[in-house]
Amino acid sequence: YEVAIAARRGDAADRLAEVLRVDSLAWEDTGESESDLYVNATSLGTQENDPPAVPAEALEHRPLVFDCVYRKDGSPTATVRAARAARCPVVEGIRMFASQAVRQARLFGVVDAREEEVSRILSGVRP
Repeated sequence: YEVAIAARRGDAADRLAEVLRVDSLAWEDTGESESDLYVNATSLGTQENDPPAVPAEALEHRPLVFDCVYRKDGSPTATVRAARAARCPVVEGIRMFASQAVRQARLFGVVDAREEEVSRILSGVRP
């Protein structure tokens, strides 16, 4: 597998890429990449008017998009909306958060924690 790090601040991408011994990619060049997976771990998407973190042209070959960001109101981020519009498979940040919460609960002895229940709670749906 090839891994490249892109960040809005190029110096940050370069430093992380050096530590991980992978390539760095200029943020403005991410649309030209033909990656099979895009992971958004930026803060883009937390605000209603944020643009997608993955350029539309990068979605043309339908990569898997993993958006670590989640919105407090449960609505999809611009990245998730753009990926779905391009018919890309998507993993939303709220799913990651729910999965982490379940594993954390189990570490603290809550053996019957279930991801579905945690997801409902995080989405504001109470039993």
